[in-house]
Amino acid sequence: MNRMLFCGLAALVLAGCSAREAAAPAAPALESFATARQVMLGLTIPATDVVWGVGNETPADDAAWERVAANALMVAESGNLLLTGSRNPQQADWTEMTHEMIKYARAAAEAAQKHDVDGVTEAGDELYNACDSCHNKYMPAKAAELAGAAAE
Repeated sequence: MNRMLFCGLAALVLAGCSAREAAAPAAPALESFATARQVMLGLTIPATDVVWGVGNETPADDAAWERVAANALMVAESGNLLLTGSRNPQQADWTEMTHEMIKYARAAAEAAQKHDVDGVTEAGDELYNACDSCHNKYMPAKAAELAGAAAE
């Protein structure tokens, strides 16, 4: 009898948990406020400048290394923003290049957490290549420049 009572109570508890999960309100839809260009100008570029600066000046202390790691992660987060809403042109190469940016930004952050100058600069070089590939295709002025150079 005790076993049946215990099983019955357990079933009620589980049913109650399931009901609460199902009744949880849906998260509101995300709304994009900035364009891809604005994300780049306001977040990506300033953060990459910090990451790329490590090759010219080694961070002096733990706080400076933490700043490098935080900025590398902001580059990665800006990649997430570039994949959302109207900023994402829904093209496979955009998605692939943005994921590359995120990958190398995270690698730079991991290297910065280890105070590894070479690791940050190597990841930063790969990050630059990922950014440059995307700019060559999606940045109108850069694409026009490349097209003009190819025609000559």
